[in-house]
Amino acid sequence: MNKQIANQWIKETLLNYPEISFKWSRERVTKLGDYRFYQSPKRHIITLNNNMQPMATWVVFLHELAHYIVKVKYSRVAPHGKEWKYEFRKLLEKEILEKDWEEEELLLLKKIWRKPNTKLTKVEITGASSGVTVQEIGKHPFMVKNRGPFVVVRKRRTRYLIKELSTNKEYLVHQDAEVQKHL
Repeated sequence: MNKQIANQWIKETLLNYPEISFKWSRERVTKLGDYRFYQSPKRHIITLNNNMQPMATWVVFLHELAHYIVKVKYSRVAPHGKEWKYEFRKLLEKEILEKDWEEEELLLLKKIWRKPNTKLTKVEITGASSGVTVQEIGKHPFMVKNRGPFVVVRKRRTRYLIKELSTNKEYLVHQDAEVQKHL
């Protein structure tokens, strides 16, 4: 799949959901995309990082679209609960059956379809990783995007509270955020 195809698929899919606003975002370390609902005025917005590979772009878009579908169809559900898993699997199944995929792309889609509760990370989508994650670093000092050094203060549910040693400022980062060991 190339970037033009992924972009075209997103445009075609959004024709079925005119109430959704779509935006490209700058690269974000802690997430690949997100879905947000604003009550006043009622708005549904999906954003995706603009630096992702085409396959990652498409899978993350479907992930966020499933959040939208859950918001519209259900009330008071967990963000990645059984309702979201069901809707995400339905979207993936439709894509697997309707589009012509290369073998490795199809294997990735089937893997995600089998276990949709798996957190989508750059490694799972692209098959490549440039470093170690915050949850793997332990108590060692580390750098994030040439900033730092940082240390882990404590773990919250899926995020870690980290502290920049030079400024004592604290930040929340996702457990799958990539970091580099500080020498």
